[in-house]
Amino acid sequence: MENTHLYFKKRLDDLRHYIHGLELESRLISLKVSKNLQTECESLVSAYQEHILEARKKKRQFDYNSIIVSLYGFLEQFIESLIESYLKQLNIIIPLYAKLPEDITKNHIDLSVEFIKHIDELKYKEKELVTKKQLISDLHSCISDSAKYRLNPYPFVHHTANFRPEVIARSFASIGVRNVSGRVIKCPVFTRYLKEKDPGSVDHTEPKEALSDLNDLVRRRNEVAHGEVPDELLDNGILLDYIGLLEIYGKALYEVVYSDILKYEVKYNGTELGPAIGIYKKGKIIGISVKNTDIKVGDLLIAKTTNDILPYMAGKIEELQVNKDSFKEVPASSSGTDIGIRVSFRAKENHTFFLVRKTDKRKTMS
Repeated sequence: MENTHLYFKKRLDDLRHYIHGLELESRLISLKVSKNLQTECESLVSAYQEHILEARKKKRQFDYNSIIVSLYGFLEQFIESLIESYLKQLNIIIPLYAKLPEDITKNHIDLSVEFIKHIDELKYKEKELVTKKQLISDLHSCISDSAKYRLNPYPFVHHTANFRPEVIARSFASIGVRNVSGRVIKCPVFTRYLKEKDPGSVDHTEPKEALSDLNDLVRRRNEVAHGEVPDELLDNGILLDYIGLLEIYGKALYEVVYSDILKYEVKYNGTELGPAIGIYKKGKIIGISVKNTDIKVGDLLIAKTTNDILPYMAGKIEELQVNKDSFKEVPASSSGTDIGIRVSFRAKENHTFFLVRKTDKRKTMS
């Protein structure tokens, strides 16, 4: 699932780089070139300036259209991939179809019936993502509640409306991830972003207001896609701000969805270790007494928090220490062992900790 977020971020970084290039191009065009051209380089710069200036307005609109369409396209693919990854991970974690979140089992059949009408669309057919035969077979494996059930994600991924914040929220609600927009804007990464924009608004901002630029992006994308000439072309600085918003929104949304996945990891694969006996290095080192459980570097340590925004957080164990000596593995002890555990997230003293052992199966879940 993390790869989905990293790919989204890379595409935004590439687009940011492209816009910076447009800024350099604009500066180049605006250079005052001497009329007494002496070198081939000066001549080339002058010719390029004349060429661009002749159609500068049209080129500006073409660049703008490309950026707006790309921004929305990146967002859409990210949302679809995140839903797909979430469902595939649940399929791995939860042993029986009947134990899946109620929202999934309630919506699955109706969405599958609707999706089968669209399965021959180019989007699915060209990429050979799914066939009618496969969809029906997967649906049968779920209804029969086979221990090897196959939850097909595409009926949940499919959508006919643009991904405005309210549509995104409904899509995630259909798979059991509730109140996405409300949780996203309360995520630490998003509240920091809001505070930088307007320090006084963080505590009072509603999802509709905080995510209004996403609605504006969809509106502008529709203008471009339908061949309309936009009333205004946003300057490059504002387009870069849109990229910044999507970057933060994507990270916060990933954290919300991943937190919900961890709830099921704890339920079906977790071993409770209990509370910490000490938290050190600003939450990066957790002191904990481990009894009757072996523990290894690379295992997943999950923290159950006390807030509803991110009820769980997790990270791989990076280092284990006993009496200040480092170990790759600490064997189970009936009397208990006090262990220092270094992780990538910031733990707190009011967290309860769970261990999920590293397995080959987990490699398919990244």
